[in-house]
Amino acid sequence: MQPPSATLSLDDLESPAILIDDKLKLAWYNTASDAQIWHHTIKANNGSPKPNLFDLLLSTKYRATVDNWRSWVTFFVDQFRAVVPDKLFRNRIELMDPSARERLGPLIDTLLDSPAALDSIYSGSLRQMLTSGEVVIFHTIATNFKNGRLIIFDPVQKDQLRQSEFSKRRIEHRIRSVRRYPNPVKLPYYILSVELDRPDIIKLEMLEDAYSRMTNAIWNQCVAVIERFGGVFGKHTDGGCYGQFLPGDAFENIVGAAIQCSLELGETMADLSREYKLRWSWPHDLKLNIGLHREHGFIGALSSSAGETLSGMGDGLRTASQLSSLAQNGQILASKSVFDHMPSEVQERLRFGIYRRESGLRNTFIPNTFTSIGSIADADKSNVVPLEELRGIGVTQIFDFKG
Repeated sequence: MQPPSATLSLDDLESPAILIDDKLKLAWYNTASDAQIWHHTIKANNGSPKPNLFDLLLSTKYRATVDNWRSWVTFFVDQFRAVVPDKLFRNRIELMDPSARERLGPLIDTLLDSPAALDSIYSGSLRQMLTSGEVVIFHTIATNFKNGRLIIFDPVQKDQLRQSEFSKRRIEHRIRSVRRYPNPVKLPYYILSVELDRPDIIKLEMLEDAYSRMTNAIWNQCVAVIERFGGVFGKHTDGGCYGQFLPGDAFENIVGAAIQCSLELGETMADLSREYKLRWSWPHDLKLNIGLHREHGFIGALSSSAGETLSGMGDGLRTASQLSSLAQNGQILASKSVFDHMPSEVQERLRFGIYRRESGLRNTFIPNTFTSIGSIADADKSNVVPLEELRGIGVTQIFDFKG
């Protein structure tokens, strides 16, 4: 009797895995990918004809299950370009059904007009937003394999999601997306400006080297939090920093990440404040004032001897920093533009609004509303921030993000 031979099947992988061939077909895939990626849109892989990748992505059942299917189209286009030349890719698209060509043509033409950004071996992350409201994050690993592309999708566990949803590789991918254009590219992005609350009082009461050590610890914490949520960190003043949140593709809305980052920065500072009070009997609460703004403008990659950074070409950073300068006591002030194109599932989980003074006696909280800059500006701060520049910008305060 011969001993059993060693065999390897995709079904031996617990994580979803697929192989795309050079004809835009799924050469093979495992049961996990059927259930978790395609949600049983394809039949069992039992020798039946190979399904076409874009037929699956455009199928009524798949689009009824996955909200951000366009992001998945973009992902697979990038992956396939690592296998075949763009000219051959265009030929494959021309062979598609006319209705599919009409739906995919403009998107694919835009993608093919930019340089290919992926190497033969790729590692990154991808989210799948389901129509049920659930969001699943996958770590993705891809490599060229014979005449195709092997992709493995490793789901991120819910208890690991906060730590690993956005990795440095994801940030690098966003920077590459900007770098692929020779000139600044226009896109929607979010700018989060952070300033230390009452820095003049803190600096007055501390030795200079102690103040420098403390602020260095604060900005190191801010770097870690901003990058964990996919933001690109930058420094704009001694008492402030900022994060720019870029979409990974033309269809991704990352406002939820920017908002969660803002809230976590406040929580992180509260922990650091308690540590300073316990260790050094520090009398003041350490808080961060935050301004959040959405800009639709030009952004470009700038290189110098110190490395590469992203720079917005509009007034977005200025507006966000003015909001953080107006905020006080750890507030998160967001411009009304942040709510433009905000997905309904994000807005439903968000607690925001304003406190309106009634008869000069008490403040009444009015949820889901905005007010003018002038109505919230502190008299002292109005001398620092020229309110005339912010006239006409609606603003609200963000308090919590449920779930």
